[in-house]
Amino acid sequence: MYESAVEYKELNYQKDACISFEGSVSKEQLKKLSIDFAQQLLSQSSNESLDEYSMYLDDLRTPIEEFDFIVRSYEEAVSVMSRNGVPDFISFDHDLGCTTNGELLKSGFDVVKWMVKNDR
Repeated sequence: MYESAVEYKELNYQKDACISFEGSVSKEQLKKLSIDFAQQLLSQSSNESLDEYSMYLDDLRTPIEEFDFIVRSYEEAVSVMSRNGVPDFISFDHDLGCTTNGELLKSGFDVVKWMVKNDR
């Protein structure tokens, strides 16, 4: 079930974090974040790939510095990298929230595992 004792510990930590942050992000906020992300993707031409770019991955916080992409989930991060390759700079958040049922969403660590698996 768990790949290692470290992963087990991390999942339990994330679960505790989900319980303490439950209900902190409204459906309206999530909808706005998804719309903002879609607009970022649409601002590129469909065949254009970026040579250099930066990406900020965090489900709650907004970066102080400027980033080319602000992504809020594992799926958004993978989508950006699938389209543009690996960013020159990535700011990772580990815990990316949980569902309304308290189930953990994929984390920043899962993004890194995807990058390794896909030779990025």
